[in-house]
Amino acid sequence: MRSLVIVASLLLAAAASGQSKNILMYGNSFSMGHGGVHQGLARIATATGHATPNVVARFFGGQTLTFHATDPAQVAAITNSLGPNESWDVVVIQGHSIEATATLGDPQLFRSRAVAIATSVRNHSPGAAAVLFQTWARAHGHGYYPGNWPGPLAMHDEVRVSYQAAVADIRAAFGSGSAWLARVGDCVALQEFQPAYYAADLYHQSALTTLLTSMCLFSSIYRERICLLDPDLTAGSPL
Repeated sequence: MRSLVIVASLLLAAAASGQSKNILMYGNSFSMGHGGVHQGLARIATATGHATPNVVARFFGGQTLTFHATDPAQVAAITNSLGPNESWDVVVIQGHSIEATATLGDPQLFRSRAVAIATSVRNHSPGAAAVLFQTWARAHGHGYYPGNWPGPLAMHDEVRVSYQAAVADIRAAFGSGSAWLARVGDCVALQEFQPAYYAADLYHQSALTTLLTSMCLFSSIYRERICLLDPDLTAGSPL
């Protein structure tokens, strides 16, 4: 038994001192609020024993995947945000809240841009995985209902299908381990689109959803279930 405890302790120490992940994040205001999901992601990773990741946030309010895929500065961030001989482990891809919908967006364009971003990152870092940050539908009471959709679940379903399809597209191009879905929108749906999970505009995120997003991204990037972890949430903790 003592030897098992020693082995377990050594494995935990190795995990805590492991190599830091390089994470490139593309997004807009859904990633920026309340300090940014990149900050929450890094703090959760550190608090749960991982080396603090190097997260490069390329967030611009109101932008779509077309901007991230084609803007020269956004594309250049792939090569100029790391040192010589460094590579990306993960690229997080978060689009505009309606661009993935069939009602107000263009799902095919959304999917092709997601693949384009993943391709550009993999051209630099062949082992990089793409994590698609599935966005959420508007809360109950938003002006989109019932004019554009009968309710939040209908909008949610359109977003969800497109993000799932984008993951499948990237996997078809680069293999089964090349893309994962961070099901943030599904988590907000499980909260029944309550206004408490939104800002006053019933559109952007509350602090609760920023935390929820960081947790979902952590699980998708590190392939660990957040509910099985035991981070320090006391007053002195960064969390």
